[in-house]
Amino acid sequence: MSRMARSPPRPLSRNIRMSRCECSLRHMTQVDQLRLADVEIRYGRRLVVVAPSLEVTRSSTTALVGASGSGKSSLLRCLSGLQRPSSGRVLVDDLDLTSLSPSRLARRRRDLFGIVLQDGGLVPSLSALDNVQVALDLRRIPRSRATARSTLDHLGLARLADRRPDQLSGGERQRVAFARVLAQAAPFAVLDEPTSSLDADSRADVVDGIRALSAAGCGTVVVTHDLELAASFDAVAAITRGHVTTRPGPTTAAEISHRIDGVR
Repeated sequence: MSRMARSPPRPLSRNIRMSRCECSLRHMTQVDQLRLADVEIRYGRRLVVVAPSLEVTRSSTTALVGASGSGKSSLLRCLSGLQRPSSGRVLVDDLDLTSLSPSRLARRRRDLFGIVLQDGGLVPSLSALDNVQVALDLRRIPRSRATARSTLDHLGLARLADRRPDQLSGGERQRVAFARVLAQAAPFAVLDEPTSSLDADSRADVVDGIRALSAAGCGTVVVTHDLELAASFDAVAAITRGHVTTRPGPTTAAEISHRIDGVR
């Protein structure tokens, strides 16, 4: 089990337990590792990120930290197949995602990843409930409607089930997107600042959900500016002057801050 849960956790908010993921755990694709190999991200001639190596194993939690504009979101998008790197490989076990056609990549991304983008990444024309359900339907997970509704309820979002994304606040959209990830229980989850717009109680729910994903076998990568949260993870990947280095956790917020600032 992830070291993120090494200390006795508080009772999970609104009953978010490991069983939240058990409904679709059996549908997880049987893979073990997500890895970047010699990845570079460029925009025009500008080299933004160099990631010689980054490994994410099932059940692990990895924080991705760095200054604003350092390329964290771009790297997260490369990890999940939403963006192709300028060079290098993105490997799930021995499968190189960068070698796949757009249609094959879309299918593999659907099966391998639960994704939360900064804006939530919800389908604008669908209700919150339908946004969660459609992800389950695409993976042919049974009882998708009931599972979607139950997951929203456990995150305290039942009252928002019939609202479209344009009727939700930024924080609410992020929480609905996170509910979708919880319900999917894919092998890997990539979350772009999932706690940034949340109050203390909602933040606690998301942190509990990350623990539940890890306990259920999901490898999770979280872009965050919350250094206390990052310090509790199994590994911290820091982008400093465009270069990615990874060190094992748990660690301290102060040590992470020094790494971001380039202090060795």
